[in-house]
Amino acid sequence: MLSTLPKESVDIFTTLLQNQPLVAGFVAWLIAQLIKLALALRHGFNREALKKIYSTGGFPSSHTATVTALATACGLDFGFDSAYFAIAAVFALVVIYDAFTLRRETGKHAEVLNKIVEDFYKYKRLEPGQLKELIGHTRFEVFFGLTGTPFSRNIPVEQLLETESGKELHGRLNYVARTRAFGVFTGDAGSGKTTAIRKFSQGLDSNHFRVLYISDSALTPRNFYWEALHQLGCVPKFYRGDAKRQLQKALAEMTDNEKKCPVVIVDEAHLLSREMLQEIRFLLNLRMDSYSALSLILTGQTELRETLKLQINEAILQRVNIRFHLPALNKEETAAYIAKHLAAVKAPGEIFTQAAIGVMHE
Repeated sequence: MLSTLPKESVDIFTTLLQNQPLVAGFVAWLIAQLIKLALALRHGFNREALKKIYSTGGFPSSHTATVTALATACGLDFGFDSAYFAIAAVFALVVIYDAFTLRRETGKHAEVLNKIVEDFYKYKRLEPGQLKELIGHTRFEVFFGLTGTPFSRNIPVEQLLETESGKELHGRLNYVARTRAFGVFTGDAGSGKTTAIRKFSQGLDSNHFRVLYISDSALTPRNFYWEALHQLGCVPKFYRGDAKRQLQKALAEMTDNEKKCPVVIVDEAHLLSREMLQEIRFLLNLRMDSYSALSLILTGQTELRETLKLQINEAILQRVNIRFHLPALNKEETAAYIAKHLAAVKAPGEIFTQAAIGVMHE
């Protein structure tokens, strides 16, 4: 093939192949792209997987591999005290920093814009179009070889750690939903209450249940009714009493006509005011206290238990059907929790020592 090219072109091509930093950078880029392709093909052979051979973003970072190989080759070829290595090293640092800052933020912006476009398209206001979201890399992808951010809240529910106390909590939540009961679930900050609620909500059959999730640090009765009605697709009445009757009617119609059970979840309930707690008591009074049109779940920190024990809240406490306090993880569960989250982002090996895990547990 080379014999058919002009001699000048052959000389240029041969010279390029003898340029070790250039070849090292290209080979590093090619290896990174092939690894992306191999990882994508694990989920099936398709066109999207084949695009990984030339696409940007994702793990491993081909940009980082290229500039790192280039700088290393310059150091080996010209000396690590040479100006060539200094230029290549600075260039590599700029590219790596850009990968997990500017380009990563661009990907986040694309994700938000895609959501806006999707919402507009649903209402026939805009033609759909997808922006590329996988552009940059997180710091964890660049430095530790992870495929995402570990210990994040958006971990898929099927990858969550299941503990004995977690299973007990999940069972009681399902019982409250099935029996249209009133449940109070507490736990210390960071014990996993909200994550458990997310898993529970996603596991409910949408044909039989309708989840209304409300979390507001300054929740008032009026805001409660307005938020619940908005989630039901209703335009709330202005006055609180009218909005309350409107919600009760909407819940009753959902139960009687749609044969669905509303599951109202109030998170961060330890911050609820006395007025809001009393309103919850009246919310449970439907059809002269002979019928429950909803399942009501309050979740909050440990203070919620103490608040409900006060004499002024005795009438509310008597209506609670199910109570459960989620304990903190023990040392073995803490180690399993860390391992589970690191496995979810494809950690290449152990990152924390046993001593470090012990400190984190304490």
